[in-house]
Amino acid sequence: MRSAGRTAACLLGLAMTAAVTACGHPAGADVVVAPAATRTLHIAPAGIGTVLPGTDHAVILERRATVIAVDVVEGALVRQGQLLLEVVTIGQSSELTAAANQLWADQKRLQAVRTREGANGTQALALFDQIARDRQVLANLRSSPTAITAPVAGRVSGLAARPGAAMDRTNVVLHLVDERTVRVTVPVAADYRGQLAPGRRAELSLPDRPGQSFGATVVGVGPTALSEPGGDSRLPVTVTVPNPAGVIPLGGQAYVRFAEDRSASVAVDSVAVLGLKQQPFVFVVDRGRARQRAVVVGASDGSWTEISSGVAVGQDVVISGGQRLVDGAPIHVSRGNLG
Repeated sequence: MRSAGRTAACLLGLAMTAAVTACGHPAGADVVVAPAATRTLHIAPAGIGTVLPGTDHAVILERRATVIAVDVVEGALVRQGQLLLEVVTIGQSSELTAAANQLWADQKRLQAVRTREGANGTQALALFDQIARDRQVLANLRSSPTAITAPVAGRVSGLAARPGAAMDRTNVVLHLVDERTVRVTVPVAADYRGQLAPGRRAELSLPDRPGQSFGATVVGVGPTALSEPGGDSRLPVTVTVPNPAGVIPLGGQAYVRFAEDRSASVAVDSVAVLGLKQQPFVFVVDRGRARQRAVVVGASDGSWTEISSGVAVGQDVVISGGQRLVDGAPIHVSRGNLG
């Protein structure tokens, strides 16, 4: 009996040895690991937006007026101070009406005096002089409309003024669009809010001009984040781009990139980070087993992700095979390429 038991134990040992030998390693999931490391992340948040003029100045009359003459056409480039149009304001119109009425009244009086006293009477001669003055006043008013000049340089757009048109002070006469600078607003992941302050440099490119880029500057960030499907938040970021030669067309789409090299004290291969964005985790290697560790992630350049807490430099994390692991699972480790 003792010999039989010993024989059985030997056979079991041989079977286990054979299983290990046949597989080449102890039972467990095959995973690839790489150590957390100190890295420089090449961060490049980006977005797509519409090219708009850098400034769009609306010319509005200060008071109600009648347009006498328009001195520009739609699409014209004008310099600051250039004559745009001439108007007679309501105040001037009233003066014109009063002067015309005064002339008409004096002419009627002259007609009556001439009928009564003749053309050479003292009163008639005085009225002749008065009528001459009335006509001069009326001529001066008619020849002195208010000149509306360009407050800034730009291209005329949305010209609404027409000769003879009566315009209220709330009506926009025209727009002066400054194409020498353009602006683009793009949605960027809200996680990058702290890196996109006004003054930050950026790069703009156009879909139909591969290989060409234009220097841009951040002029506005948010403040409101825009929610998107899936829970991601996007931040509207506005940049301006010099466009003195007008080579960047208005109304088209542009791609804006905010490139930056940023040092991370601890970073892991991005494929190691699992779980939802709100609850990220990685698997670390602990004496032949996978241990789940909650982590706080920071910036990412796609290839590498910054880890603020949860993993130390040099600690092995699973970069392949982690999707099928559970906490404490036995694993067979292979080393990955650090890249």
